[in-house]
Amino acid sequence: RNYTKREKRSFIPTDLGIKVCDLLVKSFSRVMDENFTALMEQSLDKVESGAVEWHQMLSKFYPDFKKKVDEVLASATKEVEFSDKFCPQCKGRLVIKWSRRGRFLSCEHFPKCRYGESITSGVKCPQCKKGELVERRNRRGQNFYGCSTFPECRYTSRTLPDEDDSRDENNVDQN
Repeated sequence: RNYTKREKRSFIPTDLGIKVCDLLVKSFSRVMDENFTALMEQSLDKVESGAVEWHQMLSKFYPDFKKKVDEVLASATKEVEFSDKFCPQCKGRLVIKWSRRGRFLSCEHFPKCRYGESITSGVKCPQCKKGELVERRNRRGQNFYGCSTFPECRYTSRTLPDEDDSRDENNVDQN
């Protein structure tokens, strides 16, 4: 989840997707190699044709792979990304965290301090003019933008309006 996002019929990698890909290439270079994929495909074709038993093929691959996974998990360090904001409740620094619904800011002292907030896009809400638009995800996994002042303002949009569009709307409202 959240490894890519779709923009104008194209898949664009997210920051999380890039980090995961870099980690996989660094830690599992052999498995991520095109030659490995080709050899694995040949082995699977042999299993399909009945020339090799699948237990035999897996017994050659899995022990080394499991050992490498255990090494990577043991040596993995959690990367903490601090923001420039501070917690209004305990004055701790806010860190960027990931959830199944996307990125958000949380207090570094979690779980003692449970403060959290959404990361805004920086674009003013064209409806209420008070809040900023926040990228959100619905139950079906589709991304949309909603106002940060929800539930007072219920504005939503599938795309992020340009700054120029919101200025034009401001001019239209004034006339």
